[in-house]
Amino acid sequence: MPLAALVDKQFLCIHGGLSPDLKKLSDFDDIDRFQEPPTTGIMCDLLWADPSEDFGYEKSGDLLFNGNDARGCSYYYSYNAVVQFLEDNGLLSLIRAHEAQDNGYRMYRKSKKSKFPAVITIFSAPNYLDMYNNKAAVLKYGNNIVNIRQFNMSPHPYYLPNFMDVFTWSLPFVGEKVLDMLMALMNICTKDEMLDNAEIEEKLALALSGESASETGGPVSAEEKAARKKSDTKRISSTELKKKEEVIIPKRVRKKASEMTESELMRESFRSKVIAIGKIAKIFRILREESETINELKALMGVSKLPAGQLALGSLGLRRAIKSFEEAKKFDRENEKLPPCLFNKKAVHK
Repeated sequence: MPLAALVDKQFLCIHGGLSPDLKKLSDFDDIDRFQEPPTTGIMCDLLWADPSEDFGYEKSGDLLFNGNDARGCSYYYSYNAVVQFLEDNGLLSLIRAHEAQDNGYRMYRKSKKSKFPAVITIFSAPNYLDMYNNKAAVLKYGNNIVNIRQFNMSPHPYYLPNFMDVFTWSLPFVGEKVLDMLMALMNICTKDEMLDNAEIEEKLALALSGESASETGGPVSAEEKAARKKSDTKRISSTELKKKEEVIIPKRVRKKASEMTESELMRESFRSKVIAIGKIAKIFRILREESETINELKALMGVSKLPAGQLALGSLGLRRAIKSFEEAKKFDRENEKLPPCLFNKKAVHK
C-alpha cells in the first residue's frame, strides 16, 4: 500500500501525520518501504503521528514536535510544524485519518495564509469497534470543491458473540427455563399457606369463640367449663393476640396457634426463596438477552468478569455503563498504542 498520496498537487494524504525527518515531498522517495513498519523514523511517524491536543493553540515557544505518549511511539506535531511544511512544499492542506471522530471528521485551525484548514481528519469506520457509536465520513474532491459526506453504521449479519457455539450460547436460556419450572413448582401452594397475618388472626379469633360450644356443637355445661378451666387452660398476655384484655385459650386451641406460627415462619422463608430465585432468573434472562452488550462491556473494562452487581442493574444499566463517545475512547486508549510486541521505550521521543 502507498504511504502517501498527493491529490491535485494541493492535498497531501497520509495515515498519521508528519515527521521531523520529512522536509520535502522528495523525501518519500528515500524511504525503504520493503520492511515491516519500524518503531522509529520517518515511516513510523507517517503511520503513527497525531496533531497535538491543543493544535493551533499551542503556547509560544513550544516545540514543533513532542513525544507521543498516547501511541507509545512517534510524535505530536504542532500547528506551526504543519503550516511550515505546507508552505515549504506549496500545499493547501494535510488530510489524514488514524483517530476516531464522533462526527466522522474534524477540521483543524485554518492556515492564516490560505484560510483553509491546515489539517483535516477523516475517519471512515462507523461505530468503531462496535462501541464508539460514531458517524463515519468520506471526503469527495472535484472541480476544486471539497465535500464531506457522513454516514452511519449498517447492521451486522447475525453471528454469535466471539463466534460462540450454539450450545454455550444457549446455557443462559436453559438456566432461565429451568428456573421458570422451579418457580412454577414453588408457586403450587395451598390456600392456607398463602394466608397473610390478618387472616391468621381472624382464624384464631374464630377458634377462640368456639370455646362456648362443645365439639358436637351443643351447649357446654357448667361442670365441663369448670373442668376445662381447672385442667387445661393457660393465661397469655394481650400483646400476643393484639387484644387489650386477657383471654383464656384451651390447650387444644393453643396447639393450633403454635402450628400457625410455624406455618407463618415457613411461609416467610418460602417467600424469600421465591424472591431469590426470581433474582437469579432475572440474571439468566439478562445473560441471554444482553450477551453482546456484556462482552462489549468486558472488552471496554479490560476484564474477563464484570464487577459484582453489574448484571443486577439490568439491560438498561449495562447500556448506561457505556455512556458516550468520549468514554468509549477513554476505555480504548490502551489499544491505540503501538502493539506490545513492537514497543520500544526508545521510540518515545522526548
